[in-house]
Amino acid sequence: MVSGFVAIPLLIKALGIEGFGVYSTVIAALGFSGILDLGFSIGVNKFVAEAIHEGNRDRLEGVISSAIASQILLGAFVAFLLILFSEKIVGLLKIPNELWEAALWAFRITSVGVPASLVFSILIGALNGMELFSRSSLIVAGISVLSSVGNVLLAFFGYSIVYLALLNLFLTLCAIIGISLFLKSRFDRIRIFLHFVRDEWYRVFAFGSYLTLSRLYAFSVDPMLRLFVGITFGPVAVAYYAVPSKLLSSINVLFNKVAEVLMPRTARALSARDNESVYRMFLVAMKANLILSTALFLGIAICSRIILRVWVGASFADQGWIVMVPLCFSYMISAQTTIPWTIALGGGLSKLQAGFALLSFLVLSALIYPAANLIGVSGPACAFLASSFLGYFAISRISLRVFGVGTLSLIKGIQSTSLAPVLRGLFR
Repeated sequence: MVSGFVAIPLLIKALGIEGFGVYSTVIAALGFSGILDLGFSIGVNKFVAEAIHEGNRDRLEGVISSAIASQILLGAFVAFLLILFSEKIVGLLKIPNELWEAALWAFRITSVGVPASLVFSILIGALNGMELFSRSSLIVAGISVLSSVGNVLLAFFGYSIVYLALLNLFLTLCAIIGISLFLKSRFDRIRIFLHFVRDEWYRVFAFGSYLTLSRLYAFSVDPMLRLFVGITFGPVAVAYYAVPSKLLSSINVLFNKVAEVLMPRTARALSARDNESVYRMFLVAMKANLILSTALFLGIAICSRIILRVWVGASFADQGWIVMVPLCFSYMISAQTTIPWTIALGGGLSKLQAGFALLSFLVLSALIYPAANLIGVSGPACAFLASSFLGYFAISRISLRVFGVGTLSLIKGIQSTSLAPVLRGLFR
């Protein structure tokens, strides 16, 4: 998060606002690869945790290798289509003539990275299922730092965005090789590639199929906003979304990482019908999450103009803050729903998440165009905020489905929960 925060103003200085907007729009193709995940990375997390708990090595191997095999095939097919129609896709983005060639090749290289990104997500899901959260976080953070530093250096030495895209692809491939070697050293002779077990694949697919809708929403919102803004207002306006989204999404990732810790533990406890311990864990996590997320995102919203002025300059801040404020509240709601959704998925309620994701996507799709016409460049961000409010209804529904606890009882439970034991444990 810190590396991206520092890198963005440097990239804007090196590439210009327009060049940075073009780069942000082009790499949005990789953001859509999250849709193709089909819930596999979360499914791998859940079923790897169960396989390790059972001591079933064959099932562990089958879950990881089968998910990887299917994602390679799907990713390669989508990459082929993106490259085939790359000129038409890039042609929709109102890119200046002098940047056209570089944008086209950067898009093609990013498209090649789609299958690599899918495999990387599966391997990170496997590490999280093994509760190796520190290792997976270190890998993700390492790639982020190397990518940020490398992109800044390449841009300042005059290299085009094509080389920035190449660096991102190279780092992802290196991470895949590193994680694969680690798993082979941890589990002797484990087969990760070129191995497919139909039953294990179907188990992961059946769980993750409903998550496709939620992935469609979660991973396509930011790219969809950027592409819509780019087509409607041009690449400069994309920068007004890309810059604050980089900061806010990075913070949101931290909340997601904390929530991921609960996934394997929830899956094991609920499979053993130990709902009481999961509910206690849920209340503590929710209270901590609500306090931290509200204070953090509200503070950023209030200081948004000052933050952008210090971060990327006064001229950018004068226009960017009106986009950043609604985005702050959208990401705040998203952060506050990470704990409930993790608990729900640990209990196998992927269909519930799919329903709310579809509803949110429909609301956003219905509002984004009229909001842009009515409000202007900040309109899509306001439409995103309106769709985000459905998250609060989701929290209530999850509590009722998983624990049989209504909304008022949940609120009272969160209010009466003490964080003191947790704080004492942290500072002991």
